[in-house]
Amino acid sequence: MAEGYQRLSNYTLTSLQTAYLGEDHLLVIDGRFKERYRRLRYEDIEALLICPTKQGSVMSLLFALAGMALIPASLSTYGEPGFIVILILLAVCWIAFGFGIYGRGSVRFGVKTAVQTVVLEGVNTRRKAARAEERLSNHIEAIQGVLTDPELEAAIQARIDRRKVLREQRLAPPPPVSPPPLQSTPSNPTAS
Repeated sequence: MAEGYQRLSNYTLTSLQTAYLGEDHLLVIDGRFKERYRRLRYEDIEALLICPTKQGSVMSLLFALAGMALIPASLSTYGEPGFIVILILLAVCWIAFGFGIYGRGSVRFGVKTAVQTVVLEGVNTRRKAARAEERLSNHIEAIQGVLTDPELEAAIQARIDRRKVLREQRLAPPPPVSPPPLQSTPSNPTAS
């Protein structure tokens, strides 16, 4: 990658996406051989989205259960040729379970602008999300400035008030419509 960029996220087993922090923008690259570039300017970023998922917890639980199920099999095959294979499977299950505990669960991490939401697929654990949020928010605050608590409360209240007005307009009955006036037809002079 060119100078001036810092890596925010990298490829995963299921994704070919990377993200880099630039001086005034976030660069997201999708693909490896045929790449698609997206530049998200820090001044346009409205929110960082961190949505916890159950995927990491379920996978950790499944690996733990598989590891526990392999313990009796490893004890019963001790000294036999299949013992090494079962021992390797047992180690893989417990290592995968350990990574799940270390990552503190899975998340989907996204960056929202006014026109799009970009999910950063390389940020998929709570640990990575906390680090990415800190690094990215430092860059955003350097460009946009820091929002104080009174300003944030005022912005939230303005949004609530705007939604109330729109809801009242939508629920208000339409004004009564009066029928158009009747048009009188002129009498036909040729008819007698």
